[in-house]
Amino acid sequence: MAYCTKCGTDLASGVRYCASCSTAVSPEMSSSSGETSTDPAIREQVAEALVNRAVAHGDQGDNAAAIADYTLVVESYSADADPAIRELVAEALVNRAVAHGDQGDYAAEIADYTLVVESYSADADPAIREQVAAALNNRGITHRDQGDFTAAIADLTLVVESYSADADPAIREQVVAARDAIVTRIVEHATSSWEEGFAHLEQYVAAHGDARVPDGRKTEDGYTLGQWVRNQRSTRSTMSAERVTRLDGLGFVWDAIETKWEEGFAHLEQYVEAQGDARVSTAFKTEGGYNLGSWVSNQRSRRSTLSAERVTRLEAVSGWVWDGQEAAWEEGFAHLEQYVAAQGDARVLSSFKTENGYNLGRWVSKQRSNRSTLSAERVTRLDGRGFVWKPPIGRKSSR
Repeated sequence: MAYCTKCGTDLASGVRYCASCSTAVSPEMSSSSGETSTDPAIREQVAEALVNRAVAHGDQGDNAAAIADYTLVVESYSADADPAIRELVAEALVNRAVAHGDQGDYAAEIADYTLVVESYSADADPAIREQVAAALNNRGITHRDQGDFTAAIADLTLVVESYSADADPAIREQVVAARDAIVTRIVEHATSSWEEGFAHLEQYVAAHGDARVPDGRKTEDGYTLGQWVRNQRSTRSTMSAERVTRLDGLGFVWDAIETKWEEGFAHLEQYVEAQGDARVSTAFKTEGGYNLGSWVSNQRSRRSTLSAERVTRLEAVSGWVWDGQEAAWEEGFAHLEQYVAAQGDARVLSSFKTENGYNLGRWVSKQRSNRSTLSAERVTRLDGRGFVWKPPIGRKSSR
């Protein structure tokens, strides 16, 4: 399959006339011969045809096909030294970036703009310099729309610094005016966004008594407070002293690792308040989806590296146990006590599970099989609950 190098229309094999643009097509003008030709003029025509076809695909809403064509231009002609072809490659990259943005792939969009800037910034050709300036402007706007105002201002400032020396005074004025206008809007937006986040943080502190905001926290109205807090930590070095002071006044935690630990500890305290002990099963998750069981297991395994202050706080929690196996045993024993209170005896069938899914029957069977290795203290505690060391027969599970 070939296509017209003027308008990009697909042509059947052997066709020598393009009906779309009324152009007679010579063998040299088809894509199949042009793609491998060493003649700069023919290569330029093929590259231009690909760009035109990509534009046509884009106008039809076929972004995937447009991106494919732009990619073919970039991959086939990036190493070409001909200025006209280099201009087409730069144009293809900018257009591909726009297409990526239309698809919502902002990472790819920024990557394309960056490639234009890195590859062509030193080029003296006016048309190519125009593409670089466009790439910087577009990248700045994309950064702004994503909330990365620091990167946006950097891109727009680079445009001004690089192109304000243009011989045309009108262009210099437009560049400066555009930069000032955009930066002003960015500063205003950044200020209002920061105050909005701070207001949500104040509400969180008022409701929870601290500023330890979970990483993925969203407010009831959908505001991503966890992300805002994360951004404050990452920009502390450039933050104004006034903002740092205001955050400190709310008890803001600058260390993200400390915040995660405090989040887990807060969930542990809530668990103890609700359950009366700290016997958290390894698979336990809170109603909100927090994996408290995993957090507890991590504290036990990292005891030797925990600070003395954290060890003290954990040991002060009612029922805290450092030994995971001991904790698992205590969890099973607690379920046995509940069973005895409800059923009046400890004759648990091997298939019995509690209402919340705990496999008490398996735990009981394990105690029977391990009786010879159980400590005297555990045997005594089991006997005190009327534990039946021989499996009962005939009783059905109450579940």
